[in-house]
Amino acid sequence: MTINPIRNILASAFGAGLIAGCASTIDPNRPVAHVTPLQGSEIVGADTEYTQRLACLAGFVGQQTFEAPRVSVGHINDLTGTHDYFNGRRLTQGATLMAMTAIGQSGLRLVERYDMGIPQVELELSQSGLVRDAPDQLRRIEQGQIQGSDLYLVGGITEYNPNIRSGGNNAFANTADRDGIGVTLRNSDYIIDVGIDLRLIDVRSTEVVSIRAFRKQIRGREVEAGVFAFLDGSIIDIGGGERALEPVQTAVRSMIDRAVWEFVLELYNLPETYCDRQYASYAETRSVPTSAGSYSPGPRSAASYDLDVAPHPHFAIHLASYGSQTAARYGWLEFRYRYPELLGQRSARLTTISRDAIEPFHRLQAGAWPTRGAAERACRILHRDGSYCEVTELAGEPLG
Repeated sequence: MTINPIRNILASAFGAGLIAGCASTIDPNRPVAHVTPLQGSEIVGADTEYTQRLACLAGFVGQQTFEAPRVSVGHINDLTGTHDYFNGRRLTQGATLMAMTAIGQSGLRLVERYDMGIPQVELELSQSGLVRDAPDQLRRIEQGQIQGSDLYLVGGITEYNPNIRSGGNNAFANTADRDGIGVTLRNSDYIIDVGIDLRLIDVRSTEVVSIRAFRKQIRGREVEAGVFAFLDGSIIDIGGGERALEPVQTAVRSMIDRAVWEFVLELYNLPETYCDRQYASYAETRSVPTSAGSYSPGPRSAASYDLDVAPHPHFAIHLASYGSQTAARYGWLEFRYRYPELLGQRSARLTTISRDAIEPFHRLQAGAWPTRGAAERACRILHRDGSYCEVTELAGEPLG
């Protein structure tokens, strides 16, 4: 009698599953042990291709002798009505929050108008004499204590086209005998797109200062491979595949970031090439290697971006020295935690120093700053807190 190896494998796997199922029966009288949760991927910043450009503009805005305009953000809703029966809304409902983040990153002053629930409650309680700021001091309500807006940003997600093009290929092969093996292979790709319309409005006159409308195509792909066997008329199918789709919600964030970037360029009468010309190399040195972790400080004031224009930044600050690379990594994370506005978007470098009769040590640098003066100002911030800091030339390898 001919023994079919595939049939034996499937039978063995089915039997093992039955045994495992019997063995996994839970005794109701036995206490359940604590289960360690799975650890997911690391936390990273919600960056787009325009994040560094916004930081560049924040540097320009912070260097002006006049204050940046105050901007509030209204509702930016999903107006497409796209809804999936099983998964709910296809498009993000958080576009307003994305716009707030972009405004803060651009250096403009952000004024809260989206969620005024807490300020309203605080105001009402203060009027009733129920809020205190110190044991013997009630909160006083003063005229003009709330900052007004100069501009506000509103709009909506206006397009979602689920399949503007798709295509693919299929392949099939099998042997001639009855108990044969068949192979299938299929690959396909499809394209959708999403659009957004935003407008920037003068609060006092309600005049629309500027309008932006963008669309972005989103590409997806699917690859499937299968092996199946004909066993006495029965079909056993074993398959595997891969699906990938560019994140739709990230596409929305990217369009919002670009719109805010262009709004700021227009407000300050800057050309689109401004950041490309003056900050291209600087932006590259500001990215933190993912191996060293990622930190996103969120919206920052314009004054926190202490940038000087220079074509080739190459100054760094020496923060500390460590006995091992592991200690240096933890040291760098601690520095970024203590000084998020100063170091949160900088990169770390490590130089190994070996000398006779002395154990090797590792010198930690942060950089880069475009001028020595900018690096010295960073050191002064650290010196005020009693930390060591010395301006040096940018050297060493990226902290891995």
